[in-house]
Amino acid sequence: MKLAFVGLTAICLSYSALADEKFAKTLCGGASVEVSAERFPDAKLALSKIVLSASSGKESIRLVFDNTVDGPKAAEYFFAACLKGKDQRSYIVFQNYCGGSGCHDLDNFGIIDAASLRVLLAPSDNNHSLADQIIGHPVQPLFDYKERFF
Repeated sequence: MKLAFVGLTAICLSYSALADEKFAKTLCGGASVEVSAERFPDAKLALSKIVLSASSGKESIRLVFDNTVDGPKAAEYFFAACLKGKDQRSYIVFQNYCGGSGCHDLDNFGIIDAASLRVLLAPSDNNHSLADQIIGHPVQPLFDYKERFF
């Protein structure tokens, strides 16, 4: 009986933590990448704060997206993937955008070179074509990409 109680407690604690936060970790090229996020209260998908961290050797980068700032286009959704470019380099690619008719959910890409951890592109409302140029081939929206890690 004691073992079953401990197992039940662990499941309840895990479920409670997942209700408020999301976390993912992966390797992209030579970089270790972590994404953590907090949800808005009572929201199924919308995220209030996202932290993307990557490290490779002596280099590291940490990007924080705080979506609690009031405004017409608070970016609520975040998806990330490790993509190979036409040049066979690995790139940490992410999208951070809002929901609704006034939002640009097909744009707002961010790209980090996985080898140097240099930010090559920051999210903006009209940057899908720039993402395609950097990667060297068309980049599909990440909400539909089956191999995304977050």
